Amino acid sequence: MYIQRQVERRIKRLLKSFPVVFVTGPRQSGKTTLLKHLFPDFAYFNLETPSTLLQAKEDPLGFLSPEKIILDEAQEAPWLFSYLLELVDNQEKKVIIAGSQNLLLHDKVSQSLAGRVGIVELFPFTLLEIKESIPQVADKAILQGFYPRIWQLKKGTRIEWYQSYLRTYLERDVRSLKKIKDLLLFQDFILLLAGQAGSLLNLSSISNSLGVSLTTLRQWLSVLEASYLVFRLRPYFANIKKRLIKTPKLYFYDSGLLTTILGIKNEQELKSHPLYGQIFENFIVADIVKNFAHLNLYGKPYFLRDKTGNELDFLWSYSSAKLAVLEVKASLTFNPEFVKRIDYYRQFLPIKKSFVIYKGKDLVFKNSKILNWLNLVNFENIFL
Repeated sequence: MYIQRQVERRIKRLLKSFPVVFVTGPRQSGKTTLLKHLFPDFAYFNLETPSTLLQAKEDPLGFLSPEKIILDEAQEAPWLFSYLLELVDNQEKKVIIAGSQNLLLHDKVSQSLAGRVGIVELFPFTLLEIKESIPQVADKAILQGFYPRIWQLKKGTRIEWYQSYLRTYLERDVRSLKKIKDLLLFQDFILLLAGQAGSLLNLSSISNSLGVSLTTLRQWLSVLEASYLVFRLRPYFANIKKRLIKTPKLYFYDSGLLTTILGIKNEQELKSHPLYGQIFENFIVADIVKNFAHLNLYGKPYFLRDKTGNELDFLWSYSSAKLAVLEVKASLTFNPEFVKRIDYYRQFLPIKKSFVIYKGKDLVFKNSKILNWLNLVNFENIFL
């Protein structure tokens, strides 16, 4: 059964304004299913198929002759972009480019088709997209994760799917992106990053643990970001006469992948895990970041922390000079301390909306909305 995606209207709108639309995102995020569903009249070609790739090599102009065309996994045929430029300028042609290797594709698309391409990122499901199906218990949702394929599997095969996903990622994407030779060491790097999910990124400690230079680790991190496994949440800078932390925080886009990397098998292990609070925060923050990308929202997301440890988990500018802030708590019981840091920063920042996401009942306390995590299924109506 097809599940409607948030980006559908945006892709259609961009295709009216640009001759080319580039849809990128992690492997298995649903790009092919989405595009085939939205554009059944487009000629579809998967360039990871050997016969299709051979055809694109031998006769690129003939290959690109259909008036409406979808080029899936287009990073496999970068030479096509030079032909596309002339074709879209001289013909009434519509082209959709899809691919999962953003580091390779984005530069090619931007350089070859500057001014002619609209760009969309498609991530695994948000809570909003699967609101009819999500488990009502947060820990179950965290473990299951949000890749579309996961929602079609039988119970008990989640861990096997994620393990296979990681193996495929290492063997295909990592080797082609940066020619990383020591994949075992790279796997150790991913594991150590998982231990920092929801925390300030500390590459120096990982460098000491692995015996790998900071320069190399930064390159490896760029690979993980370009293939949409992890992202860095940037610190917010403001002139508030406070010494603010400039180090970003690290998150994984998918909580199911994160818990698999950490070796967490079930709800009991998750609940008792020493990183449980950070995992729950990762779960909430990743969902909001995916919403920001899918909806192409105004204002970038940030976090804020000063040198004394006063931190706001998430904030964004929802209009000129107006801030919304959000705290995440992995608790079922409300505590007035939840809003302590929000109230602290009201002294210095133009905070107009404030929220706390936790696992308990909805209420309002000191001008902040205290909301159960399931409210994220109504993200646009509640938080914007």
